[in-house]
Amino acid sequence: PLSAAQWDAIATLHARAFSFGGSSLDDAGMARLVALNPEMVTVNGSLVTGSGAAKFGEMKSLKALHTLHITKPTPEAKAALGAHPTLEVFSSDGAFCIEAVTAPKIQRVDLKHGAASDQFVALLKNHPSLESVRLWAKGYATLSDAAIAPLVTIPKLDKLSLEFAVFTYAGGLNRLKEIPGLTALDLKDVALSPEDLAKLKADLPKVKLT
Repeated sequence: PLSAAQWDAIATLHARAFSFGGSSLDDAGMARLVALNPEMVTVNGSLVTGSGAAKFGEMKSLKALHTLHITKPTPEAKAALGAHPTLEVFSSDGAFCIEAVTAPKIQRVDLKHGAASDQFVALLKNHPSLESVRLWAKGYATLSDAAIAPLVTIPKLDKLSLEFAVFTYAGGLNRLKEIPGLTALDLKDVALSPEDLAKLKADLPKVKLT
């Protein structure tokens, strides 16, 4: 973990964006990070516990949070992350800080690997400000037709990307036409029959479908 002297040196830079890898960030470091008032934080591997993750709630200028290669859940941070007042962008590949997807001003969510699961997509239901969702389930069989139901309840959803998963028209894709503001739909490496794809295209004549 970064030493006190290293944190002191970092503070002199007046930086607003930070990227931490491996064991560089721990719970003590989270307290130091709060004092630097960051706008963007990326954490790739970490010693931070749920109690430390709750410190993200004290970062009142934080707009973007990205977490990678951390699968441990952080229920202690649920309240702080779910009510974060400024967070607009969140990406993750696991359960670490996943509750950030419910922050009231979130506009863009990118869920990869284990985070792109039916369970976590359900947290997006009825989100009032969410505009873009990417679900990239590569390496995990956790994303299915069941993920479609919560997505169609997002009133401002404009762009949707579904990747590395199996979907059917009758099981869920037939509901995508219920999203009133959808303008772009990306299906990358998705198992979908030609017949179902034809039906989907017919449902979404004004949507850019890739």
